[in-house]
Amino acid sequence: MKRFSSAAILSIVVALGIAGPAAAYKGGDSIIRFGASYMSPTDDTYTLKTSPEIKVKYKQKENTQFGFDFTHMLNDNFGLEIALNTQFKHTVKDKNTSKDAFEYKHMPLILGGQWFPMGGKNPFQPYLSLGMHYDWFDSAKSKNTSVIKKVSFDDCWGWNAGAGFDWLVNDSFLINASVRYLSLEPDVKITRAGSNSAYKAKDFKVNPWLWALNVGFRF
Repeated sequence: MKRFSSAAILSIVVALGIAGPAAAYKGGDSIIRFGASYMSPTDDTYTLKTSPEIKVKYKQKENTQFGFDFTHMLNDNFGLEIALNTQFKHTVKDKNTSKDAFEYKHMPLILGGQWFPMGGKNPFQPYLSLGMHYDWFDSAKSKNTSVIKKVSFDDCWGWNAGAGFDWLVNDSFLINASVRYLSLEPDVKITRAGSNSAYKAKDFKVNPWLWALNVGFRF
C-alpha cells in the first residue's frame, strides 16, 4: 500500500508537469495555497496574580487545522499575503499537578509581505515572510472545575515571521511548505473555584510555531 501510494503521488506530479517547464513568478501574479496547518504552542510559566501569587508551569497541546493563503505579487520579488486557518484548539495542562487545567480556541488572521529572492529566475521559489496577525479567541473553559471556575481570553495583535517555498510544477499548479513563528501573548484572566474574582494570568503565552503543507494554484 505504501509503495502504491508513493507511486500514485509521483504519477500525479509527473502528469501535472507534462505541460512543460513552469515560468517563475512575475508582477501581477496571484497565488492561492490551501492544505494542513499544524500549530505547536509554547510551554512556559505564568503567574496568577492572587494574594499570595501562584506560579503555574504549563504545557499546551498541539493542533492541526485547515489553512488558506493568498498572495498577490507586486513585482517579481515581492508579494502581499493574507492567510487564515480554521479555529485551533489547545488544551493547557498544569505541569505541577499533571492535570488538564483549561482549553481555548483561537483563529489567527495573518497579514504581511513575502520576499522571493529568486523571483523571475526559477520555478523553485523560496521566500521569507514578515507581518502582523490578529487573533480571535473563543470557547475558553475550565477542564478542572475543582480548581478553576472560569477562564477568559482577550483578542489581540501580534507579529509573525517565517520562511517557505513554492515549487511550480507547471504554469498553474504548485506545492508549498512553510513554517512561521507567531508572537501571541493575550490577556488571560482566571477565576478560581470558590471565588468570584478574576485574576490576571501574567506572562501566559501562546507564541506558537505554525507549519503548513499545501497545494496551490498560480493565476
